[in-house]
Amino acid sequence: MNIKLVSSLLFARNKKKTTILPVILLISIFILSACGQPAPSVTETPVSIFTFTSAPPTATETLVPATSIATTVPAPSLGVGSKDGAILIYVPEGEFIMGSDRRINLDERPIHNVKLDAFWIDQTEVTNQLFSSFVRVTGYRTNAEKQGSSYVHDSSSTLNVIGADWQHPTGPGSDILGQENHPVIHVSWNDAAAYCEWAGGRLPTEAEWEKAASWNDLTKEKYVYPWGNDFNGSMVNFCDKNCTLIWADKNSDDGYAGIAPVGSYPNGASPYGAYDMAGNVWEWTADWYDVYPGGDSRTSSDFGRGWKVKRGGAWSEDVRLIDYIVNATYRFRYDPPTSDDYSGFRCASSIP
Repeated sequence: MNIKLVSSLLFARNKKKTTILPVILLISIFILSACGQPAPSVTETPVSIFTFTSAPPTATETLVPATSIATTVPAPSLGVGSKDGAILIYVPEGEFIMGSDRRINLDERPIHNVKLDAFWIDQTEVTNQLFSSFVRVTGYRTNAEKQGSSYVHDSSSTLNVIGADWQHPTGPGSDILGQENHPVIHVSWNDAAAYCEWAGGRLPTEAEWEKAASWNDLTKEKYVYPWGNDFNGSMVNFCDKNCTLIWADKNSDDGYAGIAPVGSYPNGASPYGAYDMAGNVWEWTADWYDVYPGGDSRTSSDFGRGWKVKRGGAWSEDVRLIDYIVNATYRFRYDPPTSDDYSGFRCASSIP
């Protein structure tokens, strides 16, 4: 659980009662102490994984009202995952506009209204720390670990690297120490679905992901990017001057050569308060790649071929493709067992 977030929320809820500041500080100290306690003992399958400094806290799902949010977007409601301790965003029921009429991406057509029930979605991508806890408890082995390889970027392409997996992101000799708060990568659709099921949820549908990324409930407006309709390189992690790929944009600086820690671009949050829904890592969704209702199946020869859909773009994207790819409607089809160094996921859950 994000202790800084909890502490700030506690202060925000009592900002008019300055006389109880010592109580707030005591509560914050108590929370910090509790989160430092070891996780309850469980029967675990022995596996070789990195042990981080602390396990994610266990908490019952609860609503936490947030403050200090712009009045042009809904004030987010936050919760805590009951199993993995992930911060959750509440998305209320209702209709939104899905898809786009861009001629360059015909599989995004037609624009259509979708009505969704209320749901929770993770505020950030699942991190190495959270995934490590899942593996430690269950003994789970990813597709990359079973296959013995995964795809890794070099300067101009991606290579299938022997020994690359979520614990060894660039291959043997690499590790994830110090990257506890980075999105887990080298996870296939199968791996992502297994984690979400363990955590008590599931992968979000395409519609849920797109609504959480781009819909403003107050204005009933569909955004091109999570933050609005104009691209802003300071609000998204893409291939900038720090990036080692040959197509890097040397005129931009987002602060990271590759993947950034989750939540590094708070100004780029979606209207509901979800972070990193553009750039950083592609995110798996639950859906098979198929034509939208009312669409033309001839617009893509890959419809119905057994691909799953990823959304959002990644750290490795060329700035010339930002409008084309790193937006709320682009659909990236991918083979479910395949993994790489630019894809991760977040979970969702229905509300009974």
